[in-house]
Amino acid sequence: MASRYQKTLELVHWLVERKNKATLEEILTGLEWPRSSFFRVLAYARKLYRIEMDNANQQYVLVGTIESKQEDWKLGTLDLLILADRAVDTQSPRKRSASGGLRTWVEQQLHIQGHSLENLQGRIRFAPVHWRPDSEKPLHRIAEALLHHRVIQFDYYDSKGNATQRIVSPQRLVMYRSGWSLDAWDHGKAGIRQFPLDEIRQVRIMNKAWQEVSSEQLDQVLAAGYGLWAGAIVGTAKILFTGTAANYARRELWHPKQKMDDRGRRGVILEFPYSGLPELVGDILRWGEDALVLGDEMLKNAVKEKIRKMAERFG
Repeated sequence: MASRYQKTLELVHWLVERKNKATLEEILTGLEWPRSSFFRVLAYARKLYRIEMDNANQQYVLVGTIESKQEDWKLGTLDLLILADRAVDTQSPRKRSASGGLRTWVEQQLHIQGHSLENLQGRIRFAPVHWRPDSEKPLHRIAEALLHHRVIQFDYYDSKGNATQRIVSPQRLVMYRSGWSLDAWDHGKAGIRQFPLDEIRQVRIMNKAWQEVSSEQLDQVLAAGYGLWAGAIVGTAKILFTGTAANYARRELWHPKQKMDDRGRRGVILEFPYSGLPELVGDILRWGEDALVLGDEMLKNAVKEKIRKMAERFG
């Protein structure tokens, strides 16, 4: 005998095939269900899906699912492929337990499209480079504080290993390259700061008024320069990419406000503001002789100094 969950999926799948809406009589006839069974399944289904009654047309309407238009189908399938990979992630028993709700939801959506979770497992591979594993406990506590607008206190270790105690109002979590970072209002510094989560220890909830900062203010301080380096703009990078680097530069976004001068076979020039040097210098050196800094002396000297120290190190 089919469970309520299986009957719910049957109902949802049937509605999707009929453009997400049908009258009661159409449902009872199409699924060959008695009226009492339908209303039992409907009560359960409404815990998982939005199924509303259109009184004007006397139709039940399934709201917020993927329609069967080809362009939406492709996008939905890709999204679900990615989610399916995350849902079957088996790194640890704790993560498997925590992802149970996600797995159930993904299974529901895949069933609607005629797929199964097991068949899609491994069809998308995540290969993070230089990944910094974040402790689950700080991430969960910070996410909870974000959700409930709570102030937190934690021990923060900078790049040199020096520890300070911070009291902050969390504003948003940022996924960038190698891990998570927290954008927050630092009560002690009376300003906006950003903290990599792998440098945060001992997160505690504080009985203190949370202070809100607008997204515009956060972006003005944290997203104006290059990468995650916050602060005032100190210069404008102008980089000539040649060879293989030029082909990539034509397709890459180094900065939201970058300007591109495509010179064909002579290369590509990217120009954008920056506020910190270390990350930018590293990205320039990644392309070796195919990336040349033009104009900005501070950036050029920083690249030269790094090359000099590298040469000394390697003899």
